[in-house]
Amino acid sequence: MEMFSKILDIKGFKVIQVETDDTALKLSLKCEENQAKCPYCGIPSQQVHVWYPRRVRDLPISGKACYLEFETRYFDCAACQTTFAEPLNFVESKRNYTRRYETSIFEQVRHTTAKYVAERERLTDKVVTRIFLRQAKQRLPKQPFTGVKR
Repeated sequence: MEMFSKILDIKGFKVIQVETDDTALKLSLKCEENQAKCPYCGIPSQQVHVWYPRRVRDLPISGKACYLEFETRYFDCAACQTTFAEPLNFVESKRNYTRRYETSIFEQVRHTTAKYVAERERLTDKVVTRIFLRQAKQRLPKQPFTGVKR
């Protein structure tokens, strides 16, 4: 399991179980941290309010689709009386894909079509297009034609 943890290189998480079939690899992860910093007041909290199972797609390993399964924890902050989700550095909130997988989709579409990438990755055209546009919006300047005279 340690080898998979090193391959994934996700800070604060370790692989505790690996399952595989003909087309996919499922890695179960466990958070090594027992607390999270409140985004509102900055004070660390150890009081877990609730856990939710989560599954996100990551870069393929050995030609197989790779899924990461873990529990997202929501903490109660005693200082400011709020509940917050633990921040994850490898996946954005409300996303089903890791940041590096989204970057990979973006780079693939830059060199071919969204339809081809969708077929190759077994995603819908709509999902691939959404990922591409979201990544493009982050990468392109807000005013791309500033300074252009003609």
